Amino acid sequence: MRRAILALLTTALIFVGAAPAALADHDKGNPHFIRASATLVGTDLRVDFKEAGLGSDPAATVTIVASADASRFDACRNNGGNFPSDPKKQQTTAAVEASGEFSPGKNGQITDSLTLSLPATSLECPPGQTAVLVSFEYSNVSVTDITHGVSRAVPGTFGAVLIPGV
Repeated sequence: MRRAILALLTTALIFVGAAPAALADHDKGNPHFIRASATLVGTDLRVDFKEAGLGSDPAATVTIVASADASRFDACRNNGGNFPSDPKKQQTTAAVEASGEFSPGKNGQITDSLTLSLPATSLECPPGQTAVLVSFEYSNVSVTDITHGVSRAVPGTFGAVLIPGV
């Protein structure tokens, strides 16, 4: 009987000792994105997100990165606003990203946005002509919490044809 009581007390002490650790793990949260979406703002892509489960430490900072594959098509236009019959054209494709440091509120959430921009063009036009953006596209958009290693894809492709028929 004494062994049974001793075993019961030992088990109880183990659980009591583990309780603070379990509570501390709960305080760390379970980081995850509740939502992520994207919207074109001119030629930029604004990536909106909401992440939860970040714990209750308002002094903590979280690094979040929005990324995408961006593509742009540029062509040379003359001073009369026309494209020569044999215009110089260039397709530029690159991975783009934007990052920021965010602090979760006391509710353990971050609701914010990051803005992606197109890569620069290197198209050089002959004298009397100017490089203009004809079309662009963002694909494979995602948002990633680098601090906690969680990510969420943003479905869809985002872009526009600014000058048709080139």
